[in-house]
Amino acid sequence: MVAGVFFRAIRLASVLSDRGWACNIFNVGPLLKDPKVESLGAGIRISNELETRDVWKAFRQLRGAEPDIVIFGEAPLAGALQILWRAAEMLGKPFILLEQYYDLGTPGKFDVDLMLLYGLKCFWECHSNARRRWIIVPPFIDQVTPLAELPVPPAQPSTPRVLILGNDASVLKQGIQLLAGITDPSPQVVAISGDPAGAARQMTAAGIPVNRGIALPLQSDANLFGLLQSSSAAITANGFMQMTEALAMACPAVLVNRGIGMWPCQVDELFQPYVCFSEPETQRDALRRWLKHSPFDDRLREQLKRERNGAAECTRHIERIAADVRPLRRTWRQTAWRIHNIRKTLESRFHGHEAIA
Repeated sequence: MVAGVFFRAIRLASVLSDRGWACNIFNVGPLLKDPKVESLGAGIRISNELETRDVWKAFRQLRGAEPDIVIFGEAPLAGALQILWRAAEMLGKPFILLEQYYDLGTPGKFDVDLMLLYGLKCFWECHSNARRRWIIVPPFIDQVTPLAELPVPPAQPSTPRVLILGNDASVLKQGIQLLAGITDPSPQVVAISGDPAGAARQMTAAGIPVNRGIALPLQSDANLFGLLQSSSAAITANGFMQMTEALAMACPAVLVNRGIGMWPCQVDELFQPYVCFSEPETQRDALRRWLKHSPFDDRLREQLKRERNGAAECTRHIERIAADVRPLRRTWRQTAWRIHNIRKTLESRFHGHEAIA
């Protein structure tokens, strides 16, 4: 999984675990270091050796976890995700897709019991969802550390703060380069990374004064959200979750392209006043504007304060679906995918023998 999907799964599993669920997260890709991973409870297990090439092997792995319900972390658009989707369908269990709400075209056609779409409701309040095929759930923001308790010295009233979410080395480097050229006004720079000593050296080398540059290790969610809330702008990776969480805290965001994640065309025009995903000079201009004047008006700020506790809301929907017994539909889904996979397997073997001959 990409970082946003993985962390979202951990946050949701933590709430489910508190309500008595045993959670097994099947992760595809490297296991990321973060305080959330290190503090997982005993009821949450992460499996990092998932089969992604053979649908039947993947099916046996998923079946071995003996799930009561399956939650798929993103839409299976290509590659390994399609194999895992087919394997999960064959389980014949209640099936939920937890995707991200990019724009009006996001909900595709997926044979699931429910689609939960991670997003900001207030940006889409004028659009209807009459059929209720999907539900927008707010960001997984629960606790927010108050300003006075944040692990940073308070900035002067006239000194704005910019937060660099530098978990990715390329985001940290570009963020420091962007801020090194901004002097009117000169912001307090807070850089979060896995190597705070290295981040401090980079800020000093770039010319950011020692009294304006603060390097922090990776933070708890509560501290992260508190820092976003207290910042005039954030520089983060080009991930939907990172963008959404910054906006939920009324913090405009510069998105740095790290090779994976969103592309500029996926940033809906509704977000354009609050997000800059462009060339470095354009990003620097946006930062200068935001440091002098926030793009969020009072009405939108009040609406965003209600965009909280998405993991708890997801959990309520998940438990409702788990209690909703519809065996005929799920048996049909299970049978249809088994037939489909048997056909695909036979075709693959037949064509393989034909090629050898």
